[in-house]
Amino acid sequence: MGLEYAIPMIKEIEQKVIRYRFQEGLTYKEIGEKLGVSDGRAGQVCNLAIRRLKRDLSFQWIKDGYEATVKNHKKAVAGLSVAFETLGKYEQSKRVYDELGSIKGLGSENIKCLLNMGIDNVGLLVLLARQKRWEWQVFGIGDYAATHIEKLLYDEGLDVNIQDRSHFV
Repeated sequence: MGLEYAIPMIKEIEQKVIRYRFQEGLTYKEIGEKLGVSDGRAGQVCNLAIRRLKRDLSFQWIKDGYEATVKNHKKAVAGLSVAFETLGKYEQSKRVYDELGSIKGLGSENIKCLLNMGIDNVGLLVLLARQKRWEWQVFGIGDYAATHIEKLLYDEGLDVNIQDRSHFV
């Protein structure tokens, strides 16, 4: 079930190639004919799709499975809530459970990209933003969008350990 959840995290053409190759057992030549590309290009797309599925966020769903990953996410967010409480940030402690749409200024495209990677609440976003070059793990989020998201988290007091970017402040 984890793999079924992770597949939609990659591009549509990559999804097709993975399904053709591993579910239908087609050769790269046959895949290329279906997609109107060379067999070499079909192989490249397949390899790229596999690399994307091995990214930290995607691979967690595959390795642990859907239920275990959701359970781990809930534990991590609960831990973040306790950390905010310990710091006396009671409002932020409650906010970690909110949906991404509750962050003022976070656009629908960024929300969509985050949801596709399983980041479905404010707490998970804060935990993700703590990681170095976290935007590399989320398809559709680049450096500019990551900086914007970090600034929004900062503005809402959700900035615990978010990495410093020279052009951020």
